[in-house]
Amino acid sequence: MELVTGPMDLILIALLGLLLATLLAFFLGVIPYPYGLIVLAALIAARILYLRGPRKPR
Repeated sequence: MELVTGPMDLILIALLGLLLATLLAFFLGVIPYPYGLIVLAALIAARILYLRGPRKPR
């Protein structure tokens, strides 16, 4: 996957959506602390590193 020009990864899109929903709920006062913010950020970083990693030939 190319992060800029290629197709987007559905797992990465879902993680980004969860992160945005968590931050939106925090800023709207629905939750007192953005629970899972660090976990979601770590999962997003891990997914990006996985996608940018070397590909094994088939």
